[in-house]
Amino acid sequence: MQPAELARQFPELVPHLLPEERSARSVLSIYAADQLDSLADAPAGSLAILTPEASAASSGYRFDLALRQVGSTVSAIGVSEDAPPFSPTATHIAEEFGLALFRVAVGVDIARLGVDLYRLREGGVLDRLRQVETIEQILADLNPLSIDPGALVDQVGEVLGLPLRLKSGGGDEVGLAVQTPDGRPLAIVWPDDSEIGSLERLALHHLAEQVGRALSARGRSTRLSDASRSDLLSELLIADMGTAQSLARRLRGGSLPIDGLHHVVRLEPSNIDQLVATDDEAALYALRQSIALVALEQARSRGGTWNRATSATALILIRSDADDSRSPTSRHLDAAIEDILAGIHARYPNLQFAIGVGSGHLGVSGLRTSAGEAATAMVASRANARPNQPVYFDGLGVQRTLLQWYAIDDVRETIDRLFEPLDRMAPGKATVAIETLSAFLDNESNITRAAAALHVHRNTVQYRIDRIAALLDVDFQDADQRLLLQLACRVRR
Repeated sequence: MQPAELARQFPELVPHLLPEERSARSVLSIYAADQLDSLADAPAGSLAILTPEASAASSGYRFDLALRQVGSTVSAIGVSEDAPPFSPTATHIAEEFGLALFRVAVGVDIARLGVDLYRLREGGVLDRLRQVETIEQILADLNPLSIDPGALVDQVGEVLGLPLRLKSGGGDEVGLAVQTPDGRPLAIVWPDDSEIGSLERLALHHLAEQVGRALSARGRSTRLSDASRSDLLSELLIADMGTAQSLARRLRGGSLPIDGLHHVVRLEPSNIDQLVATDDEAALYALRQSIALVALEQARSRGGTWNRATSATALILIRSDADDSRSPTSRHLDAAIEDILAGIHARYPNLQFAIGVGSGHLGVSGLRTSAGEAATAMVASRANARPNQPVYFDGLGVQRTLLQWYAIDDVRETIDRLFEPLDRMAPGKATVAIETLSAFLDNESNITRAAAALHVHRNTVQYRIDRIAALLDVDFQDADQRLLLQLACRVRR
């Protein structure tokens, strides 16, 4: 028992000096010294109490010498309360050795004190053993998947009589680290003035291990559940409506409010080939999965129900709410996208994305509509050449109609075939050709005004237009061909 606890348990012992906790030694027994010289016979770890007669000699140099002789063995010294005051030298020696000094009430039965201390110590050990046994039973009966880590820590704290809590992040509090599956800092902490013995610490180690297992099991279960939902959602977005409704029935049994309001965010990496060879399918798949898991975790950290789906080239994140009363604003979506990009860039710093955001729509058909809008907005994002800047479908204006038109497979194939001769040009030249053609058509086929818009000589524009006309085999005098080319330029530039 620590000297401070001894003073709390026995009011007959009035502390004069209590050493700091790190230097104090536990009191294991009580020894009565009937003369100063017999202090040398006191057992190690004892509280050596001088009888009133021996206490009368506790103020001179002989007492100081006796303290030095027993300072490294006994835990505390007690003298009668009517003895002379402890000298500054005696106090200094006690501090040096980490000894506690007590004044003992006159008439105290030292033998009874010893018996009471023994009973208290033995009873305390039994109580602590019972506490540890209770904790071990609690931990043994738990299913890792059903554990609420915070509630479990609180429950163990109640058994031990300690204000335990689960704390994430770093810090200098007293505690035990918990091994988390993602490596994030987590610890079971308690006040630094708590008295925790080896039995309690053993129980806390077992608690930390069980919390770590629970988090790992929950992580595996969540990843499996996320993967299953991702597969169902990915299929739902491309299936016919009848199949989509069937898939929705399977999703209704989970945590996804499939009949609620959905906002879809579509992210397509534009330079993923800088991280992995695009012909290495295994590495590319692993990279896309890693990006998806990071993005989903970051999105969920902002609150709300988020899930993911995938396409061949893009990551699709779905924010779902039970009804439109909880619909996130564009500011909330911006903040979530900012967090998503921050998480991805912490691992893959130079990755760039074209990002499209669909409007909020209700139900299964609404989810598919929002996904289509996000795809359209992503095309605009890519065309704007402003990576990592989300484009909202609602903000596209007239361009929305053009992009929806371009999103039709037959239209896109027609435009791709039309521009195929330009796409085969040397890198960079196709872009220049389309910019030149667009400026020419936007300026009513006027070479001079097109040259001014492009800041080049009119002869340069004339040369480019003649070459484009030859490559595409088009007639700029034909109004229908001009219209098709102008619309195609609008969606491709």
